[in-house]
Amino acid sequence: MKNQVTNGFDKMTPSNLLMKARFIISEMTINSSYFKTPDPSLADVQTAVNEFEAATMAAENRDRSAIAYRNEKGNVLIKMLRKLGVYVNLMSDGNRAIAKASGFDVAREPQPSPAITSVEPPVLSQGVSFGEIKSKSKRVPGARIYQFLITPTEGLPLSQWSQHSTTQSNFYFKNLDSGKRYFVRLCVVGTNNQIVYSEASSFVTQ
Repeated sequence: MKNQVTNGFDKMTPSNLLMKARFIISEMTINSSYFKTPDPSLADVQTAVNEFEAATMAAENRDRSAIAYRNEKGNVLIKMLRKLGVYVNLMSDGNRAIAKASGFDVAREPQPSPAITSVEPPVLSQGVSFGEIKSKSKRVPGARIYQFLITPTEGLPLSQWSQHSTTQSNFYFKNLDSGKRYFVRLCVVGTNNQIVYSEASSFVTQ
């Protein structure tokens, strides 16, 4: 069973918290066929709402003790709503329509990562020092790992290229021979072990 309903009640203003609590009570009452034995009961939640509303009105004069009492009643209501959310998750058992019928906010469904169809060749430039190459590439949506492959030998099988793995789309090659042409390819590894290679770029080091 996945936790579908969300709360965020502690980040709400008193007026928004009251509005949300009333909406949940109303929706769960209307859809009582899904929520036959709420825990806590909706009557208890309504009592907490009433007490919090009265405390909120009393705190409008900005009296410190009144504000502290309002916060105390707010925390009581929030704890009850969170417990009620656990009950809703149990009753909905992964059914998003039932979870939404409770009036609670429902977490977004995870979206699949996009398929990686192509990878652009890396853009190469001189590094800060001699014998360095800076390889720059655009970030690829869905990429988990970037593998930078380099060789001074054109046409060499990929298995013999020097490989460097990172989670960043840019990479610095260091300790290379000055005045030599190097070939660089980018390999992007996505979800489900999807692997896509770019064409090779080349650059002569200084």
